[in-house]
Amino acid sequence: MKLLKWLNLATGLVLIVVLLIAGFYLRGLVAQQTTSDHTTVLLNTNNGCDLNQHRCAAGLGNKSVSLSFKQPVRYLTKIDIEVTTNGFETELVEKILIDFSMTGMQMGINRFALHKVREQNRWQGTVMLPVCISGRKDWQVTLYFETKLANYRAVYKLQVEN
Repeated sequence: MKLLKWLNLATGLVLIVVLLIAGFYLRGLVAQQTTSDHTTVLLNTNNGCDLNQHRCAAGLGNKSVSLSFKQPVRYLTKIDIEVTTNGFETELVEKILIDFSMTGMQMGINRFALHKVREQNRWQGTVMLPVCISGRKDWQVTLYFETKLANYRAVYKLQVEN
């Protein structure tokens, strides 16, 4: 009986040590994945721009970013995206993410990384949106990108076609 108590105590102590080590390791991984400590600059967008019809731009001063879809956005269909940046030559854009969400509705994680194409200021990717079971079609498209000097964010509106 005494041996069983000691075995349980030893197992518990080993488990606590393993959990502490895992916690420190995971904390380090999370710290590496967060964005840089730069301030995030919100770029001005034209809320009347229809992404399903043409390219929409956002900007501030001489810096701008434009977003376009190669075809109209429909649910459960692969959509090719292109992003073009202007005025960021000295800062070199390091990463671009695009996030699709709905105000007041949990639609899961719909965040996609874009990849740089040969031209210095063009990025592309492919996305697919889930169907909203309530029938809503209004999405918010947020473009996040990092440079060596700052982080930027542009928010666009999108009405999905069916």
